[in-house]
Amino acid sequence: MNSVGYRFLMRGNQAAALALLELNAEANPGDANVWDSLAEGYLYADRPEDARRAFEKVLETADGYEDPWLGAKLAHRARTELAGIGR
Repeated sequence: MNSVGYRFLMRGNQAAALALLELNAEANPGDANVWDSLAEGYLYADRPEDARRAFEKVLETADGYEDPWLGAKLAHRARTELAGIGR
C-alpha cells in the first residue's frame, strides 16, 4: 500500500495519497515503516505537526520491527526529522 501512496504523491494527488497512507497506518499500527511513509506524506503535504506525530509513532514501533537493522534505520531517520520539525 505504501508504494501506491507514494505514486499518488508523485502524481500530485496528495488527498488520495494521504487517505491511503492513513488507512495503511490504521490497519498496521505496529509497523514503523508504515508510520514513516505516512510521516513523509505529511511532510510532502506541508503538514509538519501531523508528520511529527507520525514520526513519534515510528519511534514507538521501531524497536519491535521484524528487521532490527531497518527498525534502527527508521528510528534514526525519525529522530533526525523530529529535530528538524522541532519536537
